[in-house]
Amino acid sequence: MAAIHTQWTRLIRFVAKETSRVHVGQPVQEDLDVGLAAYHGAPIKAFEIIGSALDPAAQVTTKVLTVKSLLTPLSREEVKVVRCLGLNYSDHAEEAHLPKPDFPILFFKPVTALIGPLAPVIIPKVAQPPKEHRPDYEVELTIVIGKAAKNVSEADALDYVLAYTGANDVTPLFSRSE
Repeated sequence: MAAIHTQWTRLIRFVAKETSRVHVGQPVQEDLDVGLAAYHGAPIKAFEIIGSALDPAAQVTTKVLTVKSLLTPLSREEVKVVRCLGLNYSDHAEEAHLPKPDFPILFFKPVTALIGPLAPVIIPKVAQPPKEHRPDYEVELTIVIGKAAKNVSEADALDYVLAYTGANDVTPLFSRSE
């Protein structure tokens, strides 16, 4: 299977100051750390992309928009399933006081768990008070799979990767220790 080739090299989804609408784009400044710039309130400019982030034929235009607020790279409607791999680092298993599993621990998260950068993390009442159900956060590498895949060989696996992004996994500690 052929690798996924896109016209964009870096993708952001955002609300534009000029339109107050959601757009996808590619940062104008190639070396800009977009997350850090957003955190510091620095201006972020992006070339508008016409088409879906999931469509390799989407076109990067020369139209420049200013980011008002960053969103998740894909909308909840575009994300069908959030699959997760747990305790895949031996030091993480040790930190959680759990034995390293013989096989990967796979679990799912609802698409409603996806929020944009700098968005507040809402801890549901059922997970409070924090003294008893302390939320734990960890940075995760997120791999965006861009096309249907099943029984893919290790040699062909990267042909299915559309993009990479960072994520913040927030999980109540009580759920890991039971």
